[in-house]
Amino acid sequence: MVKLGTKSDGATARDVGTDFVAKDNGNVGIGTDSPLVSAILDLTSENKALLITRVPNTSAIAVPENGMLIYDIANKCIKVYQSNSWSDCLGTLTSPMISGLNCASATQTGSVVSGSSVNGVYISVPYTGGNGIAYSSQLINSTGVTGLTAVLNSGILTNGNGGNFIFTISGTPIGSGVASFLFAFGSYSCTFTINVNGAGAVSVLDCAGSTPTGTLTAGVASSGVSQTVSYTGGNGGAYPSQSVSSSGVSGLTASLSAGSVNNGSGSVVYIISGTPSSAGTAQFAITLGGSSCSFTRTVNSPSATVTSLNCSSGSYSPSSANQNVAYTGTATIPYTGGNGNSYSAGAGISSTGVTGLTATLQAGTLNSGAGNLTYTISGTPIGSGTANFAITFGGQSCTFSLPVTAAITIPTSITLAQNRVHLIASIYDQDYLPYTAPTVPASTNVQAADGSNEAITINVQGTLTTTGVTVRIPVTATASNTLPAYSTTVNVPANLTEDGISRNVTLSWTSQAYTSATKYITATIASVGGVLNAKKLDLNAGLGNDTLGVLLASLVYPYNNAYNTTTYQVRDISGIPDKMFGMADNTGNSTSHNMLYLPVTGEDGNTWLNNNLGAHYADTNHASFNPAQQATSATDHLAYGSLFQWGRKPDGHELITRTSATTSTTVNGTTFTQSANPTDALFIKYGGGSGNWGNGDRTIWTGVNAVNNPCPSGYRVPTTTEWSNYVTSAGITNLTTAANSILKISAGERREPDSGTIGVVGRGLYGTSNDNLSNGWGYYRYFSDTVSPLTQTLDYYKTTGTSMRCIKN
Repeated sequence: MVKLGTKSDGATARDVGTDFVAKDNGNVGIGTDSPLVSAILDLTSENKALLITRVPNTSAIAVPENGMLIYDIANKCIKVYQSNSWSDCLGTLTSPMISGLNCASATQTGSVVSGSSVNGVYISVPYTGGNGIAYSSQLINSTGVTGLTAVLNSGILTNGNGGNFIFTISGTPIGSGVASFLFAFGSYSCTFTINVNGAGAVSVLDCAGSTPTGTLTAGVASSGVSQTVSYTGGNGGAYPSQSVSSSGVSGLTASLSAGSVNNGSGSVVYIISGTPSSAGTAQFAITLGGSSCSFTRTVNSPSATVTSLNCSSGSYSPSSANQNVAYTGTATIPYTGGNGNSYSAGAGISSTGVTGLTATLQAGTLNSGAGNLTYTISGTPIGSGTANFAITFGGQSCTFSLPVTAAITIPTSITLAQNRVHLIASIYDQDYLPYTAPTVPASTNVQAADGSNEAITINVQGTLTTTGVTVRIPVTATASNTLPAYSTTVNVPANLTEDGISRNVTLSWTSQAYTSATKYITATIASVGGVLNAKKLDLNAGLGNDTLGVLLASLVYPYNNAYNTTTYQVRDISGIPDKMFGMADNTGNSTSHNMLYLPVTGEDGNTWLNNNLGAHYADTNHASFNPAQQATSATDHLAYGSLFQWGRKPDGHELITRTSATTSTTVNGTTFTQSANPTDALFIKYGGGSGNWGNGDRTIWTGVNAVNNPCPSGYRVPTTTEWSNYVTSAGITNLTTAANSILKISAGERREPDSGTIGVVGRGLYGTSNDNLSNGWGYYRYFSDTVSPLTQTLDYYKTTGTSMRCIKN
């Protein structure tokens, strides 16, 4: 045996028990000079331990070997390398232990009131000497005041001192006083207590008179918002904390901290927190001291804010107003930095500079970023120049300006006609039979006739182009002068267009000279910026009981020197059906009269149909069907139409097929057989005498309710006087000037009374409701360019077939 070493002085031999020996059999002893034979290393001590190698983790050992032993600092345990892998921790503790428990220093959160369910109450009990081991949950029932339960959830002890056991108190205490809880943990136990207050009571809880503080906004977290609710009849008792969720508008909570009511009167304060889900009214149903009531809070829409308004880049539709003329339009004002919130319509802002106009913000929702605000502008500008509108929105302000054109001065020697109408025929209908005469105003609605589609779909897209249409405004002139130029613009909303694009429409006329002989001025109605595609209307719903369809735009213009104003309306119409539309004629054909007409206001101020009865332009069965189209010249055969025998109804005898200006074919044949009420569609030829076809009733075409009135509902055959007045008003002197009038009179020819053939080419002969008592002949209005007199009223056989133009009753 070799005994190694000395004491720390390097000279004195070691004491017994501090030996460090190595035997010749390879055994080593530390603290003993007699190591065990079977131990290569024998460590012996009564007060010292073996400190093994400590490494950060097992990865620190680059080349492990089976049998290695380490202390893993990361996992705080001893591990051994065996079977070519590191073991789990060795010798893990399993029992949680503490060295002390201090109920006397327990702390309480929240309060407890007799008879009230406990919520939000906690007890914290400190301990010392924790060993960091997990512990299980406990449940402790109260003694003294019963009905309460203390629950300790499972957890992990703190290593050493400074730990706390947290108990959650629940239940409803029965009575007041002290509730005790005996708590045991390991070998330690103690009792913690809770004071149970007597229940508070009030006689009246006054929500109706409660006082609100702060405001609430949808989508914005509540801050600084409360409700103070007063009470009477308090007993001085305690009340627990409470939280009440809102109804109506969700997302809010009214919270009351625990406390005590006064003896007598007092108040409590509910703090309102949360984020309201929407604008509206939030309601809170509260209970305190046995009394209940509800209070409400208004939740505002979120504020809309922008970082800038750019009035200088605003646009206006129409782009300008006219002095003393009613204006309706919109202003579009750009903004940046919108916050995406919605906003309500604003109050009207009166114009300055040029007064008389009001701008009103339309409700909407901001973009997140850049966008536009829309203001509607209406009123009648008083003066000319610039109408200014100072606006404030979303924390920003600016002023936009609308130009106002100075009023024109109408000379005293001219007066323009009032209440003019321009009609645009726009139709789409698959189910229009049977047709029902309208009894209510027109609309853009679809009205099914019988639920079954017809063989022919009526599909006409009515338009107003940027070139526009030339219209005539009748005038009364007493001397020569010049009418100043004029222009006005209004907007047609998108819901009245087929393509959903809003368009501006302008009425304008150039400066034009006139004399006392002038009968009309010319003006233009045009779309601005693109073609206006009028909404296609249903045939049964789009006419209306006034036969004027749907109003698209009302263009205001001055008509006299006093600057009185009137309107030129642009209207969308589905068409006026023929009297026999969808009905069988005397041949049994129910499609022969499927024709549509439009009303026009003539130079005489009366409303007439725009085409002759039976014109191919009006015929839905004809390739040239276009109800808004009128004769392009006196010899436009597509406008000639049918030829009626005086006094006969549209039974089919009148139908003519036109193939050219001089070539026509009768649809039905002829007969010499007279009849007071024919049951066939034959043309009754002259058989002698006065030339009557068999019915001598002189009133058979007189008035809208005449038994054989051939005109559509609401229209009738014009009298000789009405024809004469029209000729005079339109300044008609011959067929050519008649063709240039608003009615676009054409040379419809005539059907000879004795042969039934088509004759008198190049002339027009139109029926009236009057006849000649002396000879029994009918009266007609005659137009010609070659045979004098070129226009006149004349009488001729009633068996003659002539054109028919109807006038509104």
